[in-house]
Amino acid sequence: MQVLERIEQGEISPEEGARLLSEMVDQSEEASSHGQTASEDEATPTPPLQEEIERWRRWWRIPLWVGFGVTILSGTFLFRALEAGVFWFACALIPFFLGVGFIALSWRSRTARWLHLRIRQRSGERPTFIALSMPLPLGLVANVFRWLLLFMPQTSVLYADDVLHAFDQVVPRGESIYINVTGEDNETVQIFFG
Repeated sequence: MQVLERIEQGEISPEEGARLLSEMVDQSEEASSHGQTASEDEATPTPPLQEEIERWRRWWRIPLWVGFGVTILSGTFLFRALEAGVFWFACALIPFFLGVGFIALSWRSRTARWLHLRIRQRSGERPTFIALSMPLPLGLVANVFRWLLLFMPQTSVLYADDVLHAFDQVVPRGESIYINVTGEDNETVQIFFG
């Protein structure tokens, strides 16, 4: 950034700035090819254990079975409501469609990317550890945004669906993004997306 600021202020020419930037890139490539020192290895955070993440990814089965149960129960209500009249049949359709929706969303979430958030607060604050894991079906959310934009043609907002699709394509399946932030008094925030 300092090189760009010096070019902007007129201290050096753009050609000189390009040469300095290429030298900086070469130096960083040499440093990475020589490997990390022991102190750098200690400072590098390790991502969460893969076993813990796989355990969380199996949670999609709970809403799936809840959806199956609601669908089966509401199917029996539909059968009984058909004999009782059209009004009760229409009322029994609501839980039936909710059950089918649960099944569809949970089946979709089994292959979705998951967001794992871990927050460790300083000692003395409650709760000391917060863990949140949930599926983020980026393709489904992007399609919902695209559908909503059909009803708002005069919007000048950033097209979130394009951003979500680009993010989904940039990070390949099976790979993850891991962010670790450590603050004062050993407060940590870990974000694992993949």
